[in-house]
Amino acid sequence: MKLGEIKLESLRLMNANDEDLNIVNLDNYRQDDRYKDYLDRMPGAINRAISRFMTYKVIPTKTVEVKPSQGETLKQFLKLNLKTILSDFGSLERIIYIYERVVPNIEFQTITDGVVLIPFSSSYVFKGSANAFPENANAGDAYNVNGVCKYWNGSEWENVVEEETFSIEYTPIIPLITVSSDNNLKIDIPETLARIIPYYVKADLYEQDEPELAATARNIFESALTEYVSFGITRKQRQQYVKNTMF
Repeated sequence: MKLGEIKLESLRLMNANDEDLNIVNLDNYRQDDRYKDYLDRMPGAINRAISRFMTYKVIPTKTVEVKPSQGETLKQFLKLNLKTILSDFGSLERIIYIYERVVPNIEFQTITDGVVLIPFSSSYVFKGSANAFPENANAGDAYNVNGVCKYWNGSEWENVVEEETFSIEYTPIIPLITVSSDNNLKIDIPETLARIIPYYVKADLYEQDEPELAATARNIFESALTEYVSFGITRKQRQQYVKNTMF
C-alpha cells in the first residue's frame, strides 16, 4: 500500500469536511487549512503505528545468503556487521549454516546492534573489506575488495573458494516517514496491516479534541492487530505440527 493511499484513507475515516477526496489532489490538500494540520501530523502517527507492528513482530522477515568473506575472522569466530551488509537490517531472527549439511539455528553472540559473532573455523583468515589487496600479508589472510575475495598464499594472491554460506533471517527496518516523503512511497508491510493504519492515525490525531472517537478508532486498530497476531501464531503452530509429523 502506498503512503498516499494511507493518508487519503485516514482523511476519509476522519470524515474531514465530508468531501469527495482524491489521491491526485493530496499534495494540494496540504495548502488547505481544513486538511493541513491533519496531513502535517500524519507522518508521526503512521510511524507510531509501524512501531506497534515492530513490537508485535508482525513485519515479515527476509532471508539473505551471506558468505564468510563478507565478515572478519576473530580467533574462532566470524564477525558480521549486518547493518553494513544489509541496508534495511532491523533485527536478527536466526542464522542458518549451509555446507554439506544444514544447521537451522546456529549459536551467535551479539556484540553491538547489528554486529554478531558466529563460531567459525576456516583455513582462511578473513580480514574484512579493503580498498585494494596489500602488497603482502600473512599466509592465509583473505581480503574482500569490491566483492572479490582473495587470500595470500605466501607469494601471491589467489581467489578464495567459498563453499560455506550463512542464511541470515532478519526483520527489515521500515524507513521513517516524514512530511516530505513521496506519496508514491510503497510501505513494505502486509496489505492487511496497512489497511488498519488509518484507524491508528485517527486515534492519534483525535486524542485531544475527540477522545471518544479516538478511543473507538484505537480499539478497532488494537483488535485487528491482536487478531492478526493470533492468526499468525495459529498458522505457525499448524506449520510446526505438519513438520513434526512429516520428519
